[in-house]
Amino acid sequence: MVTDINVYGYASDSRIADRAQLRFQVSRWGREWDTTHETVKVAIASVMEELDRLLLDHPRALGEPSIAQVCQRSWIDDIGVAYSESVDVSVSFNDFQVMTAWILMQPNDMFRNHTIEWSLSQSVKDEMSIALSVQAVRDARRKAEIFATAAGLTITGMKTLDDPYTEESVQTGLLDMVDNPGMVDDSSSEIVIAPTTITTEVRIVAHFSAEPESEHTAYTQSAQFAQAHRPGASFFDS
Repeated sequence: MVTDINVYGYASDSRIADRAQLRFQVSRWGREWDTTHETVKVAIASVMEELDRLLLDHPRALGEPSIAQVCQRSWIDDIGVAYSESVDVSVSFNDFQVMTAWILMQPNDMFRNHTIEWSLSQSVKDEMSIALSVQAVRDARRKAEIFATAAGLTITGMKTLDDPYTEESVQTGLLDMVDNPGMVDDSSSEIVIAPTTITTEVRIVAHFSAEPESEHTAYTQSAQFAQAHRPGASFFDS
C-alpha cells in the first residue's frame, strides 16, 4: 500500500545588505505660492545636478535618481493663506561611504525625512534563491525519510514539489540630519552609515510516496529478477 507523506522544507541565509534605497524629501512652505514653488524648483534642480555629478564621479556607487512624488498643499491659519510643496526623491546606493558623505553635506532646512531601505542586490537574490531552494528540497527529503522510517516505511519517490516561497526581511531606518545646514565637522568624514543584516528564508512543500519496507524489498527483488532474466542479461547486470 502506498502512503503519501507531505512535508515542509526550510532553508535560510543571513548576510549584510549590499544595497540601500535612499528616499528623501525636498520641501518648503511660505505665504506666497510663486515664491514657495520657485524655491523648491531651484532646490530640486540643484539636488538632481549633484546626484548626476556624483553618478559621473562614482558610476558604480549609485543608480539613476528619480522623482517619486510631488505634493502641493494650501491652508488657512490665523495669519492667512499658507502654501507648501514637497518633492520625494529616490536613489539607490551600493557604496555606503559615498552615500554617507553625500547625505551629510546636504542642508537640512529643506532636505529632510530621510529613510533608507536596506536590501540585497538582484544578482545576490537570484543566486541565493537557487541555493536555498536546493537546501529546502533536501531538508524536505530528510524530514520525509525520518517520518517514513518511524512508520516502518521506505520513501519510493517524490510525487509533487510546489514552487518555493521566498521571504526577505526588509530593514528601513530614519535618518536625522546634522544641526547646521551644509556644515559637517572633520570627524564626520569617518562616519559610515552601516547596513543591517538581511535574512532570506525559503519554504517549500514536497509530497513523497512511501511503502512498507517488506513490499518495497519484494518489488525491488522482483525488478532485479526480471532484469537478470531478460534475453542476454545476467543477474549481475542489476
